[in-house]
Amino acid sequence: MAYGNNYWIPQHPNVSFYEGKINALPNYVNIDDILRFWPADFYELENNHKYIQWLFPNRDPGLNSCAFTIHPEEPKIFNSRPHLRMKLKRAFEMMLQFFGMRLTSDDKFELTENSAERLLFLNTKNNHNFNRITRILKCLLEFGHNKLMLPWLKFLAKLIYEDKTLNEAEDSFQKFWMPVLDAEDSIQLRKFLDKLPKSQSNQESKHSPSLTSNVAGTQEGNAEHQTTSKIIAFYKNEIPLPKTGLFINDILSKPDKYMLEKNSIYMHWLFPNEISGTFQSEFFSAADAEEIRETPALKGQVLKAFKMMLEFYGMELTKDERFLVPYSEKLYPLMLNNTPDPLKITRILRSLKELGHKDLMLPWLKFLACLIYERKRIPGAATSMEKYWMDTLDKKEKRELSDYINVIKK
Repeated sequence: MAYGNNYWIPQHPNVSFYEGKINALPNYVNIDDILRFWPADFYELENNHKYIQWLFPNRDPGLNSCAFTIHPEEPKIFNSRPHLRMKLKRAFEMMLQFFGMRLTSDDKFELTENSAERLLFLNTKNNHNFNRITRILKCLLEFGHNKLMLPWLKFLAKLIYEDKTLNEAEDSFQKFWMPVLDAEDSIQLRKFLDKLPKSQSNQESKHSPSLTSNVAGTQEGNAEHQTTSKIIAFYKNEIPLPKTGLFINDILSKPDKYMLEKNSIYMHWLFPNEISGTFQSEFFSAADAEEIRETPALKGQVLKAFKMMLEFYGMELTKDERFLVPYSEKLYPLMLNNTPDPLKITRILRSLKELGHKDLMLPWLKFLACLIYERKRIPGAATSMEKYWMDTLDKKEKRELSDYINVIKK
C-alpha cells in the first residue's frame, strides 16, 4: 500500500514498525532509536504527540493520522515473536519511568526516586497523559501483556485513593482504565478498592468506587442500609432513567429502537451487576441483587428487560423457554466485532446470573453458539463467545457448552 511520497506500508504496519522495517510517521523515527535515546528525554515524551500511537497501537484511532490501528492478525504475530513482546515491554517501561514509576524484575510496580516530581507533573486536571494510559492499557491487553494490567491498576489505585498523589486521575480511572479489564480482573480490582484505607472525605465521595457504596452511612456509629438504592428505586418505577425522563415501565412497554441502539447508558440500569462498565450508573451491592432475586415483581422486571433485548436482536423466548429467531435481519449488530452489542450481551448474561435467572444462561448460550458455529448467522460473535460469554458460566456449565460447541463445529 502506498503512503505519502513513495513510502510503502506493509500488510502489518505495527509489526513492521516494531521489527524496525519502517519508521514512525510523520517524524520518521525508528523504534530502536526511541527505546535507546528517549527514556530520559521527558521533554520529547511529553510534547511529541505523534509517537504514542505507534508505540502502543490498538483498535482505536488516535490523533496521528499517519499511524495505524491494529490489523486482526497483528496480536497473533506479536504473541508468537518474543522479541517483539520484549520491545513492547521496554516501551511500557519507558513510559512508566516518564510517569515516575518502574516495573521490578518480578513484574511488580514501585515509584522511582524522582516520583514526587513526576507525579506532581502528572497529577493535573485533564492531563493528556491519562489518555495515553488508556491507550497503553488497551495495547497491553491486545499484545500479550494483559497480566501486567491488574497489578498496574492496583498500583495506580493506591496512588489515587490512598496516597492522594494522583487523585486528579480518578475520573479517568473509573471511566476509561477500569473498563479495559476483563470481567474477572474487574471484580478483583473492585474488591481491592473496597479494602483500601481511604480517608473519611474519600469514603463519602460519590466518585469513590465501591461494591457497596449505595449503602447509606452510619447513624450514631451503626451502619444501616437506610435508603433504597437508586437501582432498586428505578426497578420499582419510582425514579426515571437519568437524562431521559423514562421510567422502567415506559421502557419495557414501549421499547425505543433508537435508544436501544444508540444510548448504551440504559444497559447499566436495566442489567445491573458488580461490573461497573463504561457508563457509571449507581453502584450495585450484593444486598440489592438479593432484593431483586427475592422480590417476584422485581425479578419479573429483569425477565421483561431480557425479552425486550432479545426482540431487539431478532430473537424470542417462547413460553416453554425455547429460543427462536423470528427476525433474522436484526442479528446484524452481532455479526460485527466493532460494535458495543457483544459487550451488552456479556452484561445481560452477568445480570441473569446475579438477579435470579441463571437457568436461562446455558440454553441461550447454546442457541447463540448454534447461530455462530452451525448456522453461520453471526460468525463475528465467535470471539466474544470464547473470550467473554462462556466465562459467565460456572465450570460445569462451561464444560457442557464447550462440549456442545465442539460437536456442532464438526
